[in-house]
Amino acid sequence: MVSALGSRVGWTSARKERTNERQTLEYCACVYQLSDWLAEKMLAAQDETYRDAKNIHSKWMRHQAFESEIKSNKDRLERLIKEANDLIEQKPELAKVPQ
Repeated sequence: MVSALGSRVGWTSARKERTNERQTLEYCACVYQLSDWLAEKMLAAQDETYRDAKNIHSKWMRHQAFESEIKSNKDRLERLIKEANDLIEQKPELAKVPQ
């Protein structure tokens, strides 16, 4: 009876650990996706063609689309920050990971 209880406790803790690892991996995947998206947008923002006055309307439209895209992803970034804080609360050892 005691060994059955012990194996159940071990199984439950192993399951909880797998769930925690899965959550951490999902969080990391979201961070990498947002980081890649942000790097792509930074390249677009550093475009030097703004000095050329030709096609000013298309540049303005591209700027508007860029601004809209940034605003629409603000919630995504805020959600990731909240998830990071939650993960650090659950697993304080993650606070030592470089940010």
